[in-house]
Parts: sequence; structure tokens; C-alpha cells
Amino acid sequence: MYSLFRLVDLLLLSYSWVLIIGAVISWLMMFDIINRYNPFVNQFMFVLRAITEPLLRPIRRIVRPINGFDFSPIILLLAVFLVRNLMYEYWLPAIL
Repeated sequence: MYSLFRLVDLLLLSYSWVLIIGAVISWLMMFDIINRYNPFVNQFMFVLRAITEPLLRPIRRIVRPINGFDFSPIILLLAVFLVRNLMYEYWLPAIL
């Protein structure tokens, strides 16, 4: 059971890093620091969007961008951290 806990925790941690990397790369593309017409960058962003968009889309329906700034990755990142903290608080003591 502990190995399942560690696997879920690792997946949530990896997803939070994917969210952070996706946000940073989108900012770099927006400010033309990274060439958005590069095939590697386009493919990398396609993969990141495919991973993150299914969970970001419902949040974007509720929280609209304010002055062009999208808060949905921040909200999803906070939700992932909340789930991880709840796992450590309730699930870990139950399996130890």
C-alpha cells in the first residue's frame, strides 16, 4: 500500500512540474524569447498542452483571464499541492 501511495505522490509531483514548465515556456514564447515556429518547440508545447488542457479547461470556464493573465495553472497547481498535503495527512498515517 505504501508503494501505491508513493506512486500517486510521484505522479502528482510530476504533474505539478509539467504545469510549471508549460507556464514558463508559454511565457517565453509570448515574449519571443523562444521561437514558436521551431518544430521541436511546437511538438513539445503540443505534448504539454495535451497533458494539461483536460484539467485546465474546466477551471478556465469558471475563472476567466484577467488583463490577459491566465490564473488557471496557478489554481490547478494549488489544487495538486492540496491533494498531496491531504494524502500525507490522511492516507499516509492510515497505511503506516
